[in-house]
Amino acid sequence: MIEAAEKVVKLAKGRTLDEIDMPKLHKGRLKGLLTALKRGLANPEVYLFRSFARGDWLYESDIDVIITSDSFAGMDWLERVKLIKSMAPKGEPLMYAGSEFEEKKRSEFIKDALSCAIKLL
Repeated sequence: MIEAAEKVVKLAKGRTLDEIDMPKLHKGRLKGLLTALKRGLANPEVYLFRSFARGDWLYESDIDVIITSDSFAGMDWLERVKLIKSMAPKGEPLMYAGSEFEEKKRSEFIKDALSCAIKLL
């Protein structure tokens, strides 16, 4: 099952944020987040999932993202939240260190999230 999820993510990797259908406001917030993450985190990866990745969003839909970074290693959840909120105050992303994410890919929730995810970074 992990291989199937990784395959889907690899297939979607080629899409750019500009190719994703979403309101300008949401796209602007996501672009700001990606810029901040590239500047502030070590080896960030960002996966857009759920409604915006599937294309069945509503204007009030949350932007669901998974953020992985080596910067999260050794940090507890609250430290990670504070760090991300300092970069982008909107949203509640899932945040994992790289090694944690590899382990989490075995969970049904993450497998489901990755089944339609678009890798943005």
